[in-house]
Amino acid sequence: MTTTATTAAQPDRGRTSGPGPVARTVGSVASVAPDQTPDGAAAWGPSAHLLEGERANMAAFALVVPRWNAHDVPGILAHYDDEIVWHDVAAGRRYRGKAEVGAYLERLMAGLPDLTLEVTQRLPRGRFVAEEYVIRGTHAGTLFGLPPTGRRLEIRCLSVVEFRDGKLLEDHFSFDVASVLHQAGLLPPLTVADTALGGAALRLAVGVTRRADTARAAIGALLALLGTAHLRRTTHHARPITPKEHR
Repeated sequence: MTTTATTAAQPDRGRTSGPGPVARTVGSVASVAPDQTPDGAAAWGPSAHLLEGERANMAAFALVVPRWNAHDVPGILAHYDDEIVWHDVAAGRRYRGKAEVGAYLERLMAGLPDLTLEVTQRLPRGRFVAEEYVIRGTHAGTLFGLPPTGRRLEIRCLSVVEFRDGKLLEDHFSFDVASVLHQAGLLPPLTVADTALGGAALRLAVGVTRRADTARAAIGALLALLGTAHLRRTTHHARPITPKEHR
């Protein structure tokens, strides 16, 4: 088959880890994993028309992944800007600076001592790179607050990363929380809802939750009314300030 070039960057789904080059054909175009390019620059997708900054960002990503698989936290952080910010979308948390990000990485690798990371897709656009990847490992330590289960986990993730001067500056990342809980044995599959017993249990749980929400709303409204009444009484009994005192 003859390979041809294209002017549009297309995502590649090859692996960045493992021995030997990993190639994938997209239509009539063959692409190679970034660590197999002659000049060390990333070649995710067949396009030869990436901007210089985009190529640099892809190359930086290609250097970071091996550090993840080596559990080399200092090596990972070396590719991050000093003002790195991580946004954990799933947990609603933010980590600022290399110290906080490094502590997160240490906890992650303690929870999955045999952690591996495989990139499944990358797409550059200007100073941003979107990346899909899979983290795998044995849940042998506390992970996301969950006590160890000893189970193998496969965590599918998505990151949208902003670069500055060839280093990672800001990362908004998310992962499939429901899938992680299911793999850990802490959440039944959604197919349970299709059974009579599972459906009844879910309806009961939803009913309890809705009643609890209603109760919380009623308590909040009552507290607001009490606070307003107290403020009015305080204002009513306050001694008015005379014009002389005001001056």
